[in-house]
Amino acid sequence: MRRRNNRRNRKGASIFLIAGAAFLLAGLIYLGFQYALLTGGSREVRNGVDAAVLNLSKRICDVKVNPSSYVDCADTSGLVGVSNINRVWGKAYLISANVDEMTMEGISTGEAVGAAASAYDDAQAVNDELRASITNKHTLDVLFKHLGDKRGAPLLGAQGIKTSAEAMYPNALVDRGAESNLSFNPGGLPRGANPPKLCFGEKNYLPGYQTFTANNRKFCFTPFRIGETPHLIADSNFSQNRSDSHPLGDFATPIPNAFQGTGTAFGSGTALAAAASAVVNPMQQYQMTIPHAFIRITFSALSKWTIDDKLIKTIPYTANSGKVTGIKDYKLKGGQRSLTGWANLGTELRKPTLMSVLTAVPGDKEAALQRLVQRGQEIDPSFSMGQLQNLLNKQKTDPTVNSYYLFPRYSSPDRTDPTLDMGSAADDLPGWLAKQATAEGAFKEVVKEAVYRDDENTFVYIIGGNPDCPKWLEITGTWNWRPGTGATQCLGTLYVNRLTTVKFKPGTEGP
Repeated sequence: MRRRNNRRNRKGASIFLIAGAAFLLAGLIYLGFQYALLTGGSREVRNGVDAAVLNLSKRICDVKVNPSSYVDCADTSGLVGVSNINRVWGKAYLISANVDEMTMEGISTGEAVGAAASAYDDAQAVNDELRASITNKHTLDVLFKHLGDKRGAPLLGAQGIKTSAEAMYPNALVDRGAESNLSFNPGGLPRGANPPKLCFGEKNYLPGYQTFTANNRKFCFTPFRIGETPHLIADSNFSQNRSDSHPLGDFATPIPNAFQGTGTAFGSGTALAAAASAVVNPMQQYQMTIPHAFIRITFSALSKWTIDDKLIKTIPYTANSGKVTGIKDYKLKGGQRSLTGWANLGTELRKPTLMSVLTAVPGDKEAALQRLVQRGQEIDPSFSMGQLQNLLNKQKTDPTVNSYYLFPRYSSPDRTDPTLDMGSAADDLPGWLAKQATAEGAFKEVVKEAVYRDDENTFVYIIGGNPDCPKWLEITGTWNWRPGTGATQCLGTLYVNRLTTVKFKPGTEGP
């Protein structure tokens, strides 16, 4: 009997042990399953947040603002965003650099300084509005949720990655000192301008988050590495460059180029959160230019009528003047004779092309033409002296006008493919061109033409005695350059002022 009971007890204990082991195994399997769910769910949450933040860094370029006075720097939608904000600052810099050049030459004016200051303030306003828009929590929530809502954590039973009402989106200024998406031609800048640059291949780029000064104003560009796309970065890199804890210091409102987001997946009885950081890159390059700008060439002419070197009269003339009787029945000394003189004026203006008018009177014109080339390079950095000469040789003169314009034409809606052209004030110029805009700097003489003698176009008739006397024209001129900032489109006006002295030498001075 006792043996049977022992056997039963041992059997019962074995069953208990087996049951306990089974229960323990089931518990371990359950815990392992839960751990696998938790681990897999955590991975899903991390992947979901990574995708949502990366999508945010891509779609942030779609957040745009109105361009204010920088319409010519706007994109194809007519707005300014992260992709082209550097273009706005590039134009503002050229305007300020033009003022610095005027100051260096002693021909700056209050009007020029004021125009550059207004342009800078407009650029700053566009910059600050864009910064406020791309750091707006509601905007960032929308961009995050665009993909976050679609990237849940199925292992946790979560339908999407959520953000809380308290969750913020820190931003950072990463890649400090790296290249921006704005290239420039160092040789085409105004004299004295020497911004920092980074060379890649055959192009020079302005560095990002490296401030410099022009016209006593600070300039700062946003870096976007060439050849890169929006991508995730280590949170440690992000933290070391946060704009709130690591600001630039000398530029208060730079455009951030990196964002961080936090998302949470709410499952059955559990919630998992993750954070990710990503860099913005619009993958679009621009040149530093003033897209809507022009240079003007204006002609004027004055004749001085003299008898034996005594000034009798001054008369303005044009290419259309032709025969002008400047002196009529002028009583010579003694009152016994009178002189009537006329001349064919404007011959040096009645040339077939603009280049032939400019070169009709001898003189060294190279330095003056180089000023036009430099200003043209602020519109198209590849513009050259050869191209300017071709345009001047091609441009037909129009005797009914006295002004000609050097300006760009564009085929792309974002004005990124300038082709410089030339036309007279009477031609069909682009609708954006403000012909009434004037240069803001002071006048500077840049060419003093030599005296050209013309013996063929002066005529005289003297009553009393010999009806003829020595007579000729002396034609010369001065070229005055008035630089413009480009703030109101005009980058400068070249004034070609011709002076014709009509000389009569009867040998007897008038009274």
